Formats: sequence, structure tokens, C-alpha cells
Amino acid sequence: MIRDSVSSFNEAMRFVDNTLPGMSNSAFEGSLGLNRAKELLERLGQPQKKFKSIHIAGTAGKGTTSYMIDALLRSTDSKVGLTLSPYVYNPKERFLLDGEFASDLAIVEAMNKLLPHLRQQIDDGSIPSRFETLFALTMVLFQQAKR
Repeated sequence: MIRDSVSSFNEAMRFVDNTLPGMSNSAFEGSLGLNRAKELLERLGQPQKKFKSIHIAGTAGKGTTSYMIDALLRSTDSKVGLTLSPYVYNPKERFLLDGEFASDLAIVEAMNKLLPHLRQQIDDGSIPSRFETLFALTMVLFQQAKR
């Protein structure tokens, strides 16, 4: 059951962890790809297209590289959002704005914007994974922070 809203960061993370399947879940066998994530982002109005971004991928050094780019951009007075997956020490590492953890309120607001779209997508039979949902949540958060 998809809830209508959350009222705290911990409640939002419990919802994601306890409601949505992980990629190792049998629900995803044979269904790798970006379709579910793209669908959710489309439902949200393509928040990832509302700001410039850098995507860093690979097997080693992503965190260090990300933090270095974050510091470099902030030194130019740029507004910077950073998300790490997986996080290293704290789940809030997924939600960094200008070098600080995003506020619980900002994350809750982003989650509450995402929930009706997530509910509709699940009702339509396309269940995004935890990672896909957290990525979409982060894109909504970064779009909101840009304002």
C-alpha cells in the first residue's frame, strides 16, 4: 500500500526500504534497464532536466571524484547537489546540497511530491526499485533546491 504522505525523513526511508523491491528481488528477474526509472521521472515532469548535472560511474573512486568536483563547483559559488549510491556512513549522503545534508523538511517535501506519481506507476503495473525511487527522489529534491 502506497501511503499518501510521510512526515519525517526516517518515515520516508522506512517506506522505501519496506515497500519497494531491491534489485536482487525476484520481481526484477529479466527486467534490467532504465524503463521504470524513465517512466517515474516522466511522471514527475523530468526534474533531472531542470538543472545541469554530472554523472560519475565506475568501480572505484566515484566518491572521491564526486566530492572533489562538488568542492570545486562550490568554490565558484555554484549551487551544488550531490548524491552518493551507495552511501558510505549515513543515508543522508544521498541528499547533499551545497556540502550539507539536505534538511529533513526538504526531503519530506520531495517525497510527498513523488508519492502520488509512484502510486500511479505501481497501480499501472510498473514497480520501480528502491534505487530508482531514491534516484527520482533526489532529482525532485535537487530541482526544488534550484528554485
